[in-house]
Amino acid sequence: MKNGNIYKTGLFLSTFLALFICISAQESAIKGRLVDSASGKAVPFATINFLQPQKKISRTLVSDKSGAFQTSLLPGPYKVTITHTSFRKKGLQLAVEGQPVDMGSMQLVASAKSLSEVTVIAARPLVEQKDDRLIYNVEEDPAAKSESASDILRKTPYVNVDGDGAIQVNGQSNFKVLLDGRETALFSQNVKEALKAFPGATIARIEVITSPSAKYDAEGVGGIINIVTKNKVTGYNGTINSNITTIGNRSTGMNINLKKGKVGITGTYSLMSNPGLPADLLSVTTPEQPIAFRRREIGGHRETEMFFHQGNLEASYDLDSTNTLVVYGNMTRIRNEQLNHQNIYTLFANGSSDTVPYFLENRLAIPTHGFGTDFIRKYKGKPQKELTFRFQALYNTVRNFANSQQEIGASIVLS
Repeated sequence: MKNGNIYKTGLFLSTFLALFICISAQESAIKGRLVDSASGKAVPFATINFLQPQKKISRTLVSDKSGAFQTSLLPGPYKVTITHTSFRKKGLQLAVEGQPVDMGSMQLVASAKSLSEVTVIAARPLVEQKDDRLIYNVEEDPAAKSESASDILRKTPYVNVDGDGAIQVNGQSNFKVLLDGRETALFSQNVKEALKAFPGATIARIEVITSPSAKYDAEGVGGIINIVTKNKVTGYNGTINSNITTIGNRSTGMNINLKKGKVGITGTYSLMSNPGLPADLLSVTTPEQPIAFRRREIGGHRETEMFFHQGNLEASYDLDSTNTLVVYGNMTRIRNEQLNHQNIYTLFANGSSDTVPYFLENRLAIPTHGFGTDFIRKYKGKPQKELTFRFQALYNTVRNFANSQQEIGASIVLS
């Protein structure tokens, strides 16, 4: 008996070790360092993008204060692009073959400048680092037009998004999401679902603030994500966009900006939907001690339908050159429906088996709306100093419905 237990334990440990080695070998550690070609000094806060076109894998990171960077990548060929506001763009090819890669010290050449005149013709970098925030320029990302805010945040440094859409900012789960610098009903509750539905086509940039100002101390906020939509301009402009993806996600949006004299008006509307996203699922459970059953399989078909739309309207009036009054309102509706038609197959410990159908229906609806007014006072000669008085009302409701049915023999259990 003891020899049998030792054999089983050894087999389990061997299997676990082989599985661990297999999983670990999937990604390879990549590291390097960026330096100035002229002075040899480190180049901090440069943007490094690894793109694998065949599998559409993209990973973006920022070099630290010493110019170093480190990440892990799956095997395959990558196109590496390095950008910085003060240096020329650098591109190279990288082959990852399952082994750690040290790219060494890579030299960046400073942008050419003339003493009498400076002319710079370059694309805005995808990621910028400023004093108190990191900026992801969504308009420079071609794929963002057909993605959601949640998809874009997966590529944003300091932000981690897991497979279910849960978000952490700089390793912390306590954060705020602002829209154009203001709190809205859209992100006041169930942030995960709101970001999954918010269309990237209406976003100009995403700002990540890992050290919020003192006014957020009382709330214990560890980070801020500020989603900035299309810029306002003097005069008037407007845009209309529409996208459809190969899996059926459809989005459309429009925005109107008007600025004449002291009066400014901005309106935005976005809509995203999916008439039905199908998926086939299979989950297998094998217990270590087969007391109740030896094996259980849950598999079948799932169909998910999503609908999201939101609108914002803002009016501003410049009382004088330093004082502005703003009135705004917004409304949002999120609706997700999921149908699961599955079968549960169970192989019991005594050798008998059983297959029963299982049905699960989930419906989630989140209607929200809000309005508010701001009085903003700025100070001449002190652009960082600002005094704001704000009144804001947010209203939201979460309606969640779940219905499951499972046959057991000749009976049906409802829950």
